[in-house]
Amino acid sequence: MPSPDDVPIGLLQTLPPVEFCCVYGSSLHPNNSHFHTSMIDYILGVPDPQQWHAQNLNLNRHHYASWMVHLGGARLITEVADDIGVGVHFNPYVSHKDRMFKYGVVRMHDLVQDILGWDRFYLSGRLQKPVNVIVDNLEIKKLNSANLKAAASAALLLLPSEFSEEELYAKICSLSYMGDLRMLFAEDKNKVKKIVQGQFKLFQTMYTPILEEFAARDCFRLSSSVDQKVNIIQDCGLSTACSLVSSLPLPLRNQMGIKLGEKKVFDESGRAVRKVVIKSKEEAADCMRKILRQKVMVSSARQAVAGLLTVGVVHGLRYVGSKMHKAWKSWWSNDAKKFVDLPKQSENNMKHCLNWCDLTWFGFGSVICAGIFVLTGQEAHDHAGPAIVLSHIVSGISAMLSVFCYTEFTVEIPVAGESFAYLRVELGDLATFITGNILLESIVGSAAVARSWTSYFTTLLDRHPESLRLRTNLKDGFNLLDPIVVAVLPIASMIVMTIAKQLPT
Repeated sequence: MPSPDDVPIGLLQTLPPVEFCCVYGSSLHPNNSHFHTSMIDYILGVPDPQQWHAQNLNLNRHHYASWMVHLGGARLITEVADDIGVGVHFNPYVSHKDRMFKYGVVRMHDLVQDILGWDRFYLSGRLQKPVNVIVDNLEIKKLNSANLKAAASAALLLLPSEFSEEELYAKICSLSYMGDLRMLFAEDKNKVKKIVQGQFKLFQTMYTPILEEFAARDCFRLSSSVDQKVNIIQDCGLSTACSLVSSLPLPLRNQMGIKLGEKKVFDESGRAVRKVVIKSKEEAADCMRKILRQKVMVSSARQAVAGLLTVGVVHGLRYVGSKMHKAWKSWWSNDAKKFVDLPKQSENNMKHCLNWCDLTWFGFGSVICAGIFVLTGQEAHDHAGPAIVLSHIVSGISAMLSVFCYTEFTVEIPVAGESFAYLRVELGDLATFITGNILLESIVGSAAVARSWTSYFTTLLDRHPESLRLRTNLKDGFNLLDPIVVAVLPIASMIVMTIAKQLPT
């Protein structure tokens, strides 16, 4: 089987000449156990995409979607990439020597503009991560150093005063995923973490010279922790923030200047230049984040649409399906956390003490509350009429959705008290007390039942339902005090507490 370095070169020999080629993605992972089954991704830079596609159609017609080949050929392929996508045409699922490839073809001018200016922040984001450059006739690797410096500056703006080296690389890696629509449903939620941990040494090789330059400018200082990890303490002052912003691409600075304001200053050569007016590091970081998120969102959406058009229905569904499979797998892969960590966070290791019969009667008692036998007939007579059937259907659907919700709680946290534990872990103590506190729910429910009990009791005595309530000077609807409730609630509560003490724990 060919080595990782030999395979891309072997495929290049079957394609028309290119001026730039680099491999990116999981195939660069040093410990990638799925190297021989995963798809190798790389970028091809060419001077004229339409001419290159025309040549490639003669050599590798099967790489393209058949409908594009028959309807427009190289011209249509290029127009879709430029007008709908972000200037890149991808051919996925290309088989060569028992391996699967995906290659994207881009115009060299567009590639350079994206690297230097983050115009679309698509390929420049990929080149901010480790890549294996195979062909570089125009010294793109040297040009990419400005892209790496800008990425490090952007990450430092977004990070707090103290962070680890791994967190820095994770923030750099996440820049090109901010706002990416695929992250919502078709990407591994742990993708950034896996990239950084799997290629940590490669990140160090790429960014160590840049970090040393920033350290020499006193932007931050390095310190070692007990576990031998490098921690970074950065200066969050205004001057450092201005210095970081000055390292961002010019088009991005211009957009920030429109939002934050600009001022004219003179550089060392006496030339007038415009600088972004920054009041604080946080303001600059927030402005930059919004601009990048919008860029990534637009680029990812355009490329997704173009990709579905250019690869064809079969390959499109296959590619989206594989992405969604990875995403769902990452969402449901934290079994240890579900069974160990989350129950610990709920603090109370509650035990099951009710059987199916108890639960049935418990649910029955929760549903059968004050007024259910009276109000149903009354509402059917006065308002609903025959539509009471539809009311029962709607209430049945509502009950079914409630069952689905509690089923999800049980799956997420398979312990006793799963709804309470789920709310506590996800929303915190206050939200849990308000929405998941059984005691609070019982108090409100008991008050409603006790108040209705008074009406039933007076009706049983053949008196007006309000006759045993005391009137006050409060607003109508809130001016009736119910002394019977004061007696009924303590009695009912004592009965419940007595029964609860007798339950097994």
